[in-house]
Order: sequence, then structure tokens, then C-alpha cells
Amino acid sequence: FCLPTRADFSSIASLEAMATGLPVVVGGTAGIPELIEDERTGLLLEPGNLGQLADALEELVRHPERRLAM
Repeated sequence: FCLPTRADFSSIASLEAMATGLPVVVGGTAGIPELIEDERTGLLLEPGNLGQLADALEELVRHPERRLAM
């Protein structure tokens, strides 16, 4: 699940994705870092960093074992 938002203060969508067992790739805006444990339950990104977003998605596509562990 990918939600690279710049302004989401309590992402219900991210919580719902996690509840279904999906890893989440989200912007590290206010409130989100308290919900997602970076590198364990998902990946937190710098807001607006498109290179980091591309790298994170590629990492999860290329390494399904890592994706499934999240």
C-alpha cells in the first residue's frame, strides 16, 4: 500500500492496509511515524522525495521476502 502524502495526520487508510497484512509505504508526516515502525511494519519517506519513493517501491518489488515480512 502506498500513500506518499504530504499532509495526513492520522491515516486511517494506512491502518486499514496494515490490518489486512499489507506493507505500507507512506510519507513521514505528522502522526504517521507514531503508526508505522520504519523498516518493520512499513517504510517512512521524506515528504516530496520522489527518488526515495521510487527506491522504496522497487525494493519491495524486488525483494518479496522483505515485503511479506512487513
